[in-house]
Amino acid sequence: MKLSSSKKFHFSMDVAWEALHKASQLDVEPGSTVKVISDTQWEAHNEESDSVTVYTASFDEAEKKVVIEGTSQKKHEHDFIYLTLIPLDDQEVQLDIEVQINTGVHFIAKALGALIAKPAQEIISKHIYHNFEALCTGQETKTMTSEELKELAKKHYEK
Repeated sequence: MKLSSSKKFHFSMDVAWEALHKASQLDVEPGSTVKVISDTQWEAHNEESDSVTVYTASFDEAEKKVVIEGTSQKKHEHDFIYLTLIPLDDQEVQLDIEVQINTGVHFIAKALGALIAKPAQEIISKHIYHNFEALCTGQETKTMTSEELKELAKKHYEK
Protein backbone atom coordinates (compact mmCIF):
# COMPACT_ATOMS: atom_id res chain seq x y z
CA MET A 1 0.00 0.00 0.00
CA LYS A 2 1.42 3.37 -1.01
CA LEU A 3 0.21 6.67 0.45
CA SER A 4 1.42 10.13 -0.49
CA SER A 5 0.64 13.76 0.27
CA SER A 6 2.20 17.22 0.19
CA LYS A 7 1.83 20.37 2.23
CA LYS A 8 3.41 23.83 2.13
CA PHE A 9 4.93 25.45 5.21
CA HIS A 10 6.26 28.94 5.86
CA PHE A 11 9.70 27.92 7.16
CA SER A 12 13.16 28.30 5.75
CA MET A 13 14.87 25.21 4.39
CA ASP A 14 17.38 25.33 7.27
CA VAL A 15 14.65 25.32 9.94
CA ALA A 16 12.65 22.60 8.17
CA TRP A 17 15.67 20.37 7.56
CA GLU A 18 16.77 20.70 11.20
CA ALA A 19 13.27 19.66 12.31
CA LEU A 20 13.35 16.53 10.14
CA HIS A 21 16.60 15.50 11.84
CA LYS A 22 14.42 14.82 14.91
CA ALA A 23 12.55 12.10 13.05
CA SER A 24 11.84 10.09 16.21
CA GLN A 25 9.51 12.88 17.38
CA LEU A 26 7.27 12.80 14.29
CA ASP A 27 5.21 9.84 15.61
CA VAL A 28 5.01 8.08 12.25
CA GLU A 29 2.99 5.15 13.63
CA PRO A 30 -0.04 6.72 15.31
CA GLY A 31 -1.66 4.57 17.96
CA SER A 32 1.58 2.98 19.11
CA THR A 33 3.69 3.68 22.17
CA VAL A 34 7.04 5.15 21.14
CA LYS A 35 10.31 4.37 22.89
CA VAL A 36 12.97 6.78 21.62
CA ILE A 37 16.47 5.36 21.28
CA SER A 38 17.91 8.43 19.54
CA ASP A 39 16.75 11.19 17.17
CA THR A 40 17.20 8.72 14.32
CA GLN A 41 16.08 5.43 15.88
CA TRP A 42 13.01 4.45 17.89
CA GLU A 43 10.64 1.61 18.61
CA ALA A 44 6.87 1.70 18.14
CA HIS A 45 5.06 -0.77 20.41
CA ASN A 46 1.59 -1.69 19.13
CA GLU A 47 -0.40 -3.42 21.86
CA GLU A 48 -3.26 -4.46 19.58
CA SER A 49 -1.08 -6.40 17.16
CA ASP A 50 1.42 -7.31 19.87
CA SER A 51 4.23 -6.08 17.63
CA VAL A 52 7.28 -3.88 17.88
CA THR A 53 8.54 -1.97 14.87
CA VAL A 54 12.05 -0.54 14.96
CA TYR A 55 12.38 2.63 12.89
CA THR A 56 15.67 3.99 11.61
CA ALA A 57 16.02 7.32 9.81
CA SER A 58 18.74 8.12 7.29
CA PHE A 59 19.36 11.45 5.58
CA ASP A 60 20.23 12.50 2.05
CA GLU A 61 21.62 16.00 2.57
CA ALA A 62 21.85 16.82 -1.15
CA GLU A 63 18.25 15.82 -1.92
CA LYS A 64 16.85 16.99 1.45
CA LYS A 65 15.21 13.60 1.86
CA VAL A 66 14.71 11.49 4.96
CA VAL A 67 14.22 7.75 4.56
CA ILE A 68 12.60 6.06 7.54
CA GLU A 69 12.74 2.28 7.46
CA GLY A 70 10.44 0.25 9.71
CA THR A 71 11.36 -3.31 10.62
CA SER A 72 8.82 -5.44 12.48
CA GLN A 73 9.41 -8.80 14.11
CA LYS A 74 6.03 -9.92 12.67
CA LYS A 75 6.63 -9.05 9.01
CA HIS A 76 9.32 -10.16 6.61
CA GLU A 77 9.06 -7.04 4.46
CA HIS A 78 10.09 -3.59 5.63
CA ASP A 79 7.94 -0.48 5.50
CA PHE A 80 9.33 2.85 4.31
CA ILE A 81 8.46 6.49 4.83
CA TYR A 82 10.06 9.09 2.58
CA LEU A 83 10.00 12.73 3.70
CA THR A 84 11.24 15.17 1.07
CA LEU A 85 11.63 18.92 1.43
CA ILE A 86 11.24 21.07 -1.67
CA PRO A 87 12.25 24.74 -1.47
CA LEU A 88 9.56 27.08 -2.79
CA ASP A 89 11.28 30.34 -1.81
CA ASP A 90 13.53 31.63 1.00
CA GLN A 91 10.84 31.23 3.66
CA GLU A 92 8.62 28.48 2.27
CA VAL A 93 9.05 24.75 1.76
CA GLN A 94 6.88 21.88 0.70
CA LEU A 95 7.02 18.64 2.66
CA ASP A 96 6.19 15.58 0.58
CA ILE A 97 5.31 12.38 2.42
CA GLU A 98 5.32 8.97 0.80
CA VAL A 99 4.50 5.92 2.89
CA GLN A 100 5.03 2.40 1.59
CA ILE A 101 3.42 -0.24 3.77
CA ASN A 102 4.19 -3.75 2.61
CA THR A 103 1.13 -5.93 3.10
CA GLY A 104 2.84 -8.94 1.54
CA VAL A 105 1.19 -11.23 -0.99
CA HIS A 106 -1.85 -12.15 1.10
CA PHE A 107 -4.97 -11.26 -0.91
CA ILE A 108 -7.09 -10.21 2.09
CA ALA A 109 -4.32 -7.96 3.42
CA LYS A 110 -4.03 -6.26 0.03
CA ALA A 111 -7.79 -5.81 -0.22
CA LEU A 112 -8.00 -4.34 3.29
CA GLY A 113 -5.04 -2.10 2.48
CA ALA A 114 -6.91 -0.65 -0.50
CA LEU A 115 -10.00 -0.13 1.67
CA ILE A 116 -8.19 1.83 4.37
CA ALA A 117 -5.69 3.68 2.16
CA LYS A 118 -7.47 7.06 1.95
CA PRO A 119 -8.38 7.42 5.66
CA ALA A 120 -4.93 6.15 6.66
CA GLN A 121 -3.26 8.67 4.37
CA GLU A 122 -5.26 11.55 5.84
CA ILE A 123 -4.69 10.54 9.46
CA ILE A 124 -0.98 9.74 9.14
CA SER A 125 -0.14 12.76 6.99
CA LYS A 126 -2.05 15.23 9.15
CA HIS A 127 -0.34 13.89 12.27
CA ILE A 128 3.16 14.02 10.77
CA TYR A 129 2.53 17.55 9.44
CA HIS A 130 1.33 18.68 12.90
CA ASN A 131 4.47 17.31 14.58
CA PHE A 132 6.75 18.68 11.85
CA GLU A 133 5.27 22.15 12.40
CA ALA A 134 5.71 21.79 16.17
CA LEU A 135 9.39 20.88 15.69
CA CYS A 136 9.92 23.85 13.37
CA THR A 137 8.42 26.26 15.91
CA GLY A 138 10.11 24.79 18.99
CA GLN A 139 6.91 23.38 20.45
CA GLU A 140 6.25 19.92 21.83
CA THR A 141 5.17 17.16 19.49
CA LYS A 142 2.15 15.00 20.20
CA THR A 143 1.83 11.24 20.16
CA MET A 144 -1.51 9.78 19.18
CA THR A 145 -2.92 7.11 21.46
CA SER A 146 -4.65 4.02 20.19
CA GLU A 147 -7.98 5.41 21.43
CA GLU A 148 -7.45 8.70 19.59
CA LEU A 149 -6.55 6.81 16.42
CA LYS A 150 -9.68 4.67 16.67
CA GLU A 151 -11.85 7.76 17.16
CA LEU A 152 -10.30 9.50 14.12
CA ALA A 153 -10.72 6.38 11.99
CA LYS A 154 -14.34 6.07 13.10
CA LYS A 155 -15.00 9.68 12.01
CA HIS A 156 -13.45 9.00 8.60
CA TYR A 157 -15.62 5.96 8.01
CA GLU A 158 -18.76 7.75 9.10
CA LYS A 159 -18.31 10.31 6.31
